[in-house]
Amino acid sequence: MIGRLLSAIIFLMAVPAWIWFAGSYSVARDITVVVVTTIFFFALARRSKGDAGSHRSAIRAMLRPSIAFTWMLACWVAISTMDRIFVSPPVALNGNVTAPPSTRADLTNKRIAVALSGGGYRAALLHAGVVMQLNELGVPVTNIVSVSGGSILGGFLGAGGDPADFVKAVRDGRFRLMRELTSAYQLPRWVIPFTGYTRRDVQAALLRRTLLPENLDLDQGPEVMIAMTDLAHVMSVGWTRDGLMFAGPTTSRFYRWGDVLEANGFGDLADIVAVSGAFPGAFPTKPVSVTFSRLGLPLSDGADVVTMDLALSDGGVRDNLGLRLITEADAHQRGTAATAIDQEALQPGPEWAIDLIIVSDGGAAMSVGSDDMGLIDEVFRSIDIASLETGIIRPIDNSVGPPRRFLSLPGLIAPYPDSEIAIRLDPSKARQRYFFFQPEVFDDQTLKMIASLPPDSVLALAAVRDFQAGGSSPPIRDVDPLCTNVQGAINTNIDCAWWRLVTIVGSDVESAANVFRSSGTLRDDYSSAEVDALVRLGRYFVLLRWPWIEACLSAVESGASDTRQTCML
Repeated sequence: MIGRLLSAIIFLMAVPAWIWFAGSYSVARDITVVVVTTIFFFALARRSKGDAGSHRSAIRAMLRPSIAFTWMLACWVAISTMDRIFVSPPVALNGNVTAPPSTRADLTNKRIAVALSGGGYRAALLHAGVVMQLNELGVPVTNIVSVSGGSILGGFLGAGGDPADFVKAVRDGRFRLMRELTSAYQLPRWVIPFTGYTRRDVQAALLRRTLLPENLDLDQGPEVMIAMTDLAHVMSVGWTRDGLMFAGPTTSRFYRWGDVLEANGFGDLADIVAVSGAFPGAFPTKPVSVTFSRLGLPLSDGADVVTMDLALSDGGVRDNLGLRLITEADAHQRGTAATAIDQEALQPGPEWAIDLIIVSDGGAAMSVGSDDMGLIDEVFRSIDIASLETGIIRPIDNSVGPPRRFLSLPGLIAPYPDSEIAIRLDPSKARQRYFFFQPEVFDDQTLKMIASLPPDSVLALAAVRDFQAGGSSPPIRDVDPLCTNVQGAINTNIDCAWWRLVTIVGSDVESAANVFRSSGTLRDDYSSAEVDALVRLGRYFVLLRWPWIEACLSAVESGASDTRQTCML
């Protein structure tokens, strides 16, 4: 009797446990469905007892394992059905990051690329902030190379999307991969073996419904290269609308679609983006067969035609920044690649001759881990570590390819364990907690942009006004009890205004960085406050490095001989 009661309770608790674990598109709707289903089952239980039925007997009936199990299945199917009925249309394509409202005149004919790293929705939100801030500063984004989570945003922007609309979609909770994986309509399809339907297909279906519907016109936005890894041949593979870029350990080649390259199995843009983020173990590989002429001749000639079966997976397995692919594309277009062939079918178009690459790194910013991680925690951390080691912290070769600027958390506040250890060994390095923000290096307009970002922007902007008012004495640069306890605008001393401004902005950067660090790569359930924090962090990436980015842009525009040196990290 007790065993049957426990079984019934487990079934009854399974539904709220599922909603908690998988996330919800609408908690109110889920609760309504559960309540209505429960009332229906309760009424059936009373009716089955006839005139002798009572509330107590109906409750006893509901506690029978068979009834509780049936109720659980009914709730699961009903909630999943409501998810399909009340689905919103795909996000509208209302933007074009290649033409910001106030494009800098000196950049109108330049190819400015952004490399969007992997890192799940955490990275995509950070990248959205970076692109939004670049556009606000008049910097057009003409090319995108994207990896894994960065490809979610990259594909959307390539189709003509506005990064602000993507941010709103995440804030509205429209991306619930775990919910989709465990819904009554999807779980049976990918769990049953030999159906050919996989967890990666569930992700593609979610992207297709939300951001990337079929038959998108990729002429509406920047040029996009979506990075994947071929596990069969140890290559990075870059998909573009014109062809494929292959970059192996030693060589690289480009093949144009059409006469010299055919592929079977890629699917639509949603499928390709899903493959770009299909980390091994979490998602299966995508089998794709490509046939091409190594000589760049028409396939119909049959001259040196090769067919390769690719096993495509997450682009971050080899390169979480996508830099190798876009650098090789630039080299092939310019004819400087080691394996370049002077034949149009084997060269990317002139749109891939890049003047500057701005790298936005949303890879994991690791903190010291726990000793008691469970299996799932270990898998997630392994994904984070893999993206870290193939991302910004690896040795960066800036001697070849287009000049580039790197925007990353370690480049901003160095939160990695080895940096933390270095600071602890030499406490003098931590005297200025917010060393990454020095107001005196910014012009007035940029400083106001920075001060407008924190939640308490009114106080920050007031501190900017006080700081800009000027003074003869130098600003206080260390923690001083005379300044750290000042409340708002009570003390207008210029020295304290400097410290107040640095504290407000620096603490917000640190707070946003903490949200970033605490967000796993596979997470999709961000609160509105967390979304705002990650987007702000992306904006801070640009603004806190703007004097150096602007110098780099000026060097690119002028064609200075030391452009690469100017743009070095």
